Amino acid sequence: MIAFRIWFWSPFTGESVHVQLLSISQISFARRGSTGSGTVFGGPGQSASHGTDRTSGTAVANRGRRAAGGKHRSTTKGGCSEFAQHRQYAPGDEVRQIDWLVYARNDKYFIRQFEEETNLHAMLAIDASGSMKFGQSTVSKLDYARQAAACLARLLLHQRDAVGAMILNENHSMFLPPRQNAAHLQSVLQVLQTAQPSSGGSLGLQIRSYVPRMKRRGLFVLFSDCFGDLDELGTALRIVRGRGHDVVLLHVLAPEEIHFNFRHWSAFQSLEIEGQKVRLDPAAVRDEYLTRMKAFLTDLQALVIGLGGQYVRLTTSQDLAETLGWFLRSRAF
Repeated sequence: MIAFRIWFWSPFTGESVHVQLLSISQISFARRGSTGSGTVFGGPGQSASHGTDRTSGTAVANRGRRAAGGKHRSTTKGGCSEFAQHRQYAPGDEVRQIDWLVYARNDKYFIRQFEEETNLHAMLAIDASGSMKFGQSTVSKLDYARQAAACLARLLLHQRDAVGAMILNENHSMFLPPRQNAAHLQSVLQVLQTAQPSSGGSLGLQIRSYVPRMKRRGLFVLFSDCFGDLDELGTALRIVRGRGHDVVLLHVLAPEEIHFNFRHWSAFQSLEIEGQKVRLDPAAVRDEYLTRMKAFLTDLQALVIGLGGQYVRLTTSQDLAETLGWFLRSRAF
């Protein structure tokens, strides 16, 4: 069953290579012709049908490229890239940067300044705690997060940005440093493939353990349901933000967790604490559950926005292509 597809240009054959991922577990290659262009959508799509999400990664990549719009620019003025402005010559400036056409018109010396192109360093962090295993009417939250992370990695590498990945798991964590070359996509996919949900643990402490390894300031993107201690998570994200990183939380939830639309007497088993099971009538607790869920979502959003980050809620029933297209356009990569 195809989870999604992505396209990239092969520098070795000069042809477009089609990568077909089967739930991130099987990869096959087939030569194809050139790809077509896509369209950027202005907002998240409507809910997809129940069952496995058949998202087209080709659409995600094409829409994302339109949304991304090109390189990132620093405020540092250098001697390369795109022209920024003129400033009056001062002793010590290089003579070769004088704009002689301006001098011919004004009889004054002015220096040409240019915006220096910079490359973004992005770290994609995947929460692989037990709760991310949940998925009833849709793919699991972990599978949805892995698909979204793979698409973002593809788009960022296409822009010649550096991408790294980390798996946040108490027992089987993993860290892949950011790299910039196109072949690095396969390394990112391999790391995403290794993510297996297990146990619980503190998401905040796991993030903090990797902060010293994120040496260059960049973009920190967290894929998580954030079920845990919000104070610890907030402390970790503030540390990341304090190191100069932009913080984006892609909050991944299943539709059943948002709406709690269970109708019959049910047994709810913990995915993080072995042997913990509760039997109850959903109708008897629905109102209280929805009240607490609303408070949780409000607090989490306020936490992320309060530290200067960006909060984006993803539901596993949403079309991934439209959701990512909307997110990328809002970021203006």
